[in-house]
Amino acid sequence: MNSVATGELAAELAGRLGDLTHVLRRVVDHSASPTVTAVLATLERDGAKRVSELAQVARVAQPTMTALLRRLVEDGTVVRGADPHDQRVVTIELTEAGRETLRSVRRLRTAALASRLDQLDGADREALARAIPALDKLLETWRKVEQQ
Repeated sequence: MNSVATGELAAELAGRLGDLTHVLRRVVDHSASPTVTAVLATLERDGAKRVSELAQVARVAQPTMTALLRRLVEDGTVVRGADPHDQRVVTIELTEAGRETLRSVRRLRTAALASRLDQLDGADREALARAIPALDKLLETWRKVEQQ
């Protein structure tokens, strides 16, 4: 691939990443839904969040997120807290049980992916390894926009 047009690369990459994400989610659907995983990963990465912020991240309505969080509180994967600047605001924080749920999901995904990577030849695995820094940069541009 010498000089690939940005639009073509975006379409190809979006398709492949979407397919890969879908396959990996199927592997772990029995342990945590994609929405639960997204919420827990957000809390791990960013710390305590308001219910409205988590609803926005998961792209669900606030009542839907409230119901989901109620179940997660009952499961012990998250706890409710209070915003130090506004005691009226409820925040959600990750617990150690929530961290373990995330570790479990990640172990399952990693194992599933590793078993498929083992089926590729060394050159293909090297090509994927070389792409990781570029993917990291791409993700960083998204995170910067989300923080604004």
